Amino acid sequence: MLEPLFESEKKEKILFFLYSHGEGYAREIARTFRFNLNTVQNQLKKLESHGVLYSRLRGKVRIFSFNPCYPFKKELEALLKKAMMYLPEKEVERYYWPRLQPKKTGKPQPEHSLQGRISFALSNPWEKSQLNRFKPSQKTSKTNRES
Repeated sequence: MLEPLFESEKKEKILFFLYSHGEGYAREIARTFRFNLNTVQNQLKKLESHGVLYSRLRGKVRIFSFNPCYPFKKELEALLKKAMMYLPEKEVERYYWPRLQPKKTGKPQPEHSLQGRISFALSNPWEKSQLNRFKPSQKTSKTNRES
C-alpha cells in the first residue's frame, strides 16, 4: 500500500510492525514475516542511520523503536495509523496485534493490555474491525444517571 513511499514492501511491513508493537528486534520481525534476517537488519540499519528509528541494547539483543527526536514522527505515525485501517483484517490480526501473552521466562511478567498501539482499530470510523470488541462500553448505568 505504501510501497512507493517506503521503496519496498519489506520496509513498509517493518514500520507497521514497529508502530503496532512499539518496539522489536530484527530476528522477531524476520520470523514474523518469514523474511531473510539480513534483509531486515539492513532495513533497520538504514532507517536508524536516517534518524527514523533508534536502537538500544537489552542484554545482547538490539531493540529498535521510533526515534522520539525524529521531526516527522507524529506525521509518520499518523500515516501508518491511517494506512493500517485499509489493511485486510486477517493481516492485521496475524502480524500487527501486540502479544497478549508474555514470552515464557522465569520472571513474573506484568499484565498486558490492549491499550495504546491498537487504538487505530478502536477509532475505526467504519467499525469493520474485530478489534472493536475491545472498545470500552459507552453505556451508563441507571444509578450513574440519577446521581
